[in-house]
Amino acid sequence: MWPYSPETDHLEFEVRQYDSDLIPNELFGLPTQERRDAWDWLWKTGRISFPYEKLDSVNKSTEAREWWTLPFPRNDEVIAMSEVMHQVHCVGVLWLFAHRDNWDYRTILNRTELFMQIHQRHCGVVLLEMVKCMADVTPVLFQHDGNKRLGAWKPRDAPRRCKNFDLLAQWERDNSICPMACTPEDVSRIYNHT
Repeated sequence: MWPYSPETDHLEFEVRQYDSDLIPNELFGLPTQERRDAWDWLWKTGRISFPYEKLDSVNKSTEAREWWTLPFPRNDEVIAMSEVMHQVHCVGVLWLFAHRDNWDYRTILNRTELFMQIHQRHCGVVLLEMVKCMADVTPVLFQHDGNKRLGAWKPRDAPRRCKNFDLLAQWERDNSICPMACTPEDVSRIYNHT
């Protein structure tokens, strides 16, 4: 069961095999500006709109909170982002936190150490809950290795049916209502011209 999403009708699936031994250099290693930019490109696709009347499908109340809506004539839409982009952001946060002694989050992100600690805990919980929810039961086989008691893990090569992430991200970029870091003022300025 999946809740309503404006992206559902635009999803494409593909069968993929991945090799967890191949670590993409553009994303992992010590933090550099180029790697931070690559992480930002992955998840900062912009905010998307979500129909106000569908809030109950994502277990949100129309009465308990005041949701950030678009200005008239689109005031029946709220501002949202997809959970997958939140999760990708969280993987990036954990990567940055793992290398916290190699970059200055106070000047780069204008954040405190306490904020980064709380944020990485939040991200760890979010990702753990999603891993448990998805519960990939694909068998991981162990290759005999005379030097290791348990053998070598071989989690790669098993085919999986995956959502095409690149197409999903492009759909979000094409249908973005404002940048990821937009403010209510930005939205008002953008939509007062329509």
